Amino acid sequence: MSAGVNEILPFAIGSTPNVDSQVVYAALPARQSGFQTGTAISAEMNKTWRQSAFMAAGLAQWLANQGVDVPDDTNLAGLTTNLTTWLRGAVIPSIAALRTRSKTGTSNCFVTGYYAANDGGGGEYFYDATDTTTADNNGSIIVGADGGRWKLVVGRYLTPEQFGAKGDGTTNDYTAIANAIAAITALVGQNTGDLTQRRRYLSLVFTRKNYKISTQVVVSAGVNIVCDGGMIQNLIASTTTFAMVFNAGSHCSSLNLNANGGCGVQFGQASTFMDSLIGDVYIAGAGTATSIIGCRFLGTRFTINSVVVEGGNIGIDFGNGASAVRVVSADSIKSVKAVSGMRFAGGTEHISLILGLIDSPSLVGLYIDGARSISGAVSVFGDDTSGVTPCTSGYAINFGATGAVSDLNLNLTVNNTAITDVATGTALLVANTSSSNINLNASRATLTTGNAHRIVGGVVYGSGNAETMTINIKATTGVTPIAGGTPIGNIAFGGKLQSTSEVRTAPAISGGTLTLDLRAANLFDVTLNSNITNLVINNPAPTGNAQGFTLVFTNDGTARAVTWPASIKWPNSIAPVFSITSGKKDTFVFLTTDGGANYGGFIAGQYQ
Repeated sequence: MSAGVNEILPFAIGSTPNVDSQVVYAALPARQSGFQTGTAISAEMNKTWRQSAFMAAGLAQWLANQGVDVPDDTNLAGLTTNLTTWLRGAVIPSIAALRTRSKTGTSNCFVTGYYAANDGGGGEYFYDATDTTTADNNGSIIVGADGGRWKLVVGRYLTPEQFGAKGDGTTNDYTAIANAIAAITALVGQNTGDLTQRRRYLSLVFTRKNYKISTQVVVSAGVNIVCDGGMIQNLIASTTTFAMVFNAGSHCSSLNLNANGGCGVQFGQASTFMDSLIGDVYIAGAGTATSIIGCRFLGTRFTINSVVVEGGNIGIDFGNGASAVRVVSADSIKSVKAVSGMRFAGGTEHISLILGLIDSPSLVGLYIDGARSISGAVSVFGDDTSGVTPCTSGYAINFGATGAVSDLNLNLTVNNTAITDVATGTALLVANTSSSNINLNASRATLTTGNAHRIVGGVVYGSGNAETMTINIKATTGVTPIAGGTPIGNIAFGGKLQSTSEVRTAPAISGGTLTLDLRAANLFDVTLNSNITNLVINNPAPTGNAQGFTLVFTNDGTARAVTWPASIKWPNSIAPVFSITSGKKDTFVFLTTDGGANYGGFIAGQYQ
């Protein structure tokens, strides 16, 4: 672009001009009243002329630099025409008009809209004379018809509208959004292999509009998504394809997404270091058919403020059952009306959750399987106004269904999650769990949303649990603390040890061997119908824990002998003598504190 001609020149700019100083001129009375009849001092007049000439010359030179001629020919109409022509060239109504702009004109211009003025697109562009190769990206780089590269002056963020999105709830805005993401990634230039660059990003801001997408949006490195009142609509044909996937080096300050019966969002990639910042996420309308996920996390290291998901076969999924998510710090996670509210699986570990809320899950609320090191508070409850029959699996919470679970430190609350009021419904099924501390509040307290699904059971014990697990059960009136299975580990009721029934079994003597499994029961009722030459005691509590059991023999009317193992110590080393009257019972109690190396044997009753 060539400069224009400027003939408006400054006045009295020499090193020692005949001009009043600023202090003298400021105090000059003529500044208020003007020069009166008589002689005017030249220094005073020169000061006045220089100030006027200085400003006029500066403005004229700026216009000349923009290519506007400013001749001193007294042609005011011509100057006005030249200035108007320049202004019209510097303010452009659309990107289409920018493409036709000559690169030999002004080097800067302002585009008032993408398609038309004030549609949210556009911005300030400059001509980059040094670039002759960069491709047009339909937004931040526009290639003119004459090959000129016009580049958007980028501030703290970009918008989809600057790349052609309409946000009208009808147009498919996928291409515009994808182009904007690619442009930001290129601008930021983040090296995802350099961990110090992971939090270097530029925001893509969705304003108060409705953006529809028919293809999965992949948010790449250096991009931070911000929904400032805008809503993204999932129109992808496949209901099992996530509407958005956030890759390594990407972030999300806020997101509003309507899944429209499909999947919502996946944050992260399998086995990938993410270091992602997740602000406030709201996902509505996730479908409930098989394989539809509301929100999934994969990879390592997330810092989460708030996630709310409505729907989903799995509402919020930490890991995908095969791949894990690790090192997550989350303030608030909420699942509403999912089939399975929240799942931790696939080797997921090191999760810190301040508060998890699971509202009206139709199958199970919280599911932890093949995961470890999870801490926090989770509440599962049924909302009678939701129209959902909650927890048809029979359990609000399920631990260790197929894989080992360990190192849990959880405070759990369950209320109103039974299929049928006061007939079925248990708070927790626990299996294959070890080295964990679980506080369970199994409640039938009245909820403001109704209590037509009150539970009746606290905990059901499955198989594979270890003594290193501790469950503290606080059950309100009407809830049986231990509702089934064989309790194992440390158990407390409301923080206090309370009386409970013992588990009874009746093992048979086979070939002279009697086997007592202390995990299966703690009261053994045995018909003494043959001699016992081999008494086997399995699965005692580990050393440091006290465990007792009761053994009741019912005689069949024949004198029988029992060979006691050396680990059983009787008072004064004198073993008891059995009754020989048919139907009479002999009862013995045993106690060990060293893992079954030694048992103290005591006679509780005979010939009864």
